[in-house]
Amino acid sequence: MLISEREVVLCTLRQLAILFAFGLAGELVSYISPVQTPASVIAPLLMLVAFLFKWIKPEHVEEVTQFFYAHMALLFIAPAVGVMRNLDLVRHALLPLVLICVLATIVTFLTAFLSVSFVRILTGRKGGPQ
Repeated sequence: MLISEREVVLCTLRQLAILFAFGLAGELVSYISPVQTPASVIAPLLMLVAFLFKWIKPEHVEEVTQFFYAHMALLFIAPAVGVMRNLDLVRHALLPLVLICVLATIVTFLTAFLSVSFVRILTGRKGGPQ
């Protein structure tokens, strides 16, 4: 069965709408929450809850998220150029910034490893992908 161009566009728009809805919900929760937490942290957590309770399925956002993942490097060009253009302003803090980036990378890797290990224990999976 061939999918028309219109159906592809509608599917993409639906997937984008789901992502934007979670982003907006994250902004709303961040705004009304007494604890200062960035919406960029709250939105993925809300999406995780929706996945866990099967309110949405990964297939509902798969194509758009794969596109964003494949083109993620483009999102970092503008901030990198901004830092390079204002290097004289951040030169005095360059060493602490590099150390923070290295430490944050290590913490992120460890957190991801421990999270995956924990989920594997919960689901009873062992070894590689199944």
